[in-house]
Amino acid sequence: MNNIQEVGAEQQSDNKYCTGCGTELVLTNKFCTKCGKKIVFVNKIPEIDISSVLSDKIDDVQADTKPDEDNGDQQVEMPLETEEKCLGKKFNYATAFVVIIAISIGACVINHYFWPEIISKAGETGRDDRFTAYSNGTVLDTRTNLMWAAKDNGSDITWANAKSYCDNYRGGGNTGWRMPTQHELAELYASGALGGLIKLTSYCPWASETRGSDAATFRFNSGERGWTPQSYDVTLRALPVRSGK
Repeated sequence: MNNIQEVGAEQQSDNKYCTGCGTELVLTNKFCTKCGKKIVFVNKIPEIDISSVLSDKIDDVQADTKPDEDNGDQQVEMPLETEEKCLGKKFNYATAFVVIIAISIGACVINHYFWPEIISKAGETGRDDRFTAYSNGTVLDTRTNLMWAAKDNGSDITWANAKSYCDNYRGGGNTGWRMPTQHELAELYASGALGGLIKLTSYCPWASETRGSDAATFRFNSGERGWTPQSYDVTLRALPVRSGK
């Protein structure tokens, strides 16, 4: 009988709440409109154990960030997709680097070994039984494999300037030009190429050999070898030569 009276007193209170979820209810509700539980009316919001909830959350966070047992450092595992993207970028950079190096080496090889022949064969302008002339201003001696400039420098020049002219000559887009030796000039004279495929504006080009303050020359008007002071320039010319391959 006392229990019935207590329940009746609780129901006369102005504020009614579900003891399961705390939802505010009216006196006529027999079941909670939110959680569906059978209701027992009380005059205050049920207390929630906040410390218990916080304790559960803290345990979850600690479990996610637990240090590695081997070295005590926190280990963060990279997602597989992110790791694959990083590896892909590293691979792409490495591949690009290898391709650039390969192209550079290939260009050097082509320029040094094949480009002279490509230019030469494309621009052939004349030939005899020994020499072949090309439109790029070069003449190839097929017997000695020497490539000559098709003409000299065209004006008086000292030995030092003649050497510089030959070393920096770029006939046919080639490098490796130099001043000829006296023997090479003598062979060129004996071949009879002068005046035909190779033209001189004077009869006496410089040679590479030196002797004190003199330097070697070769006279194409007489076939004579000689020595001339390096500072002289009158009637002297520069005629570049290089290896043909």
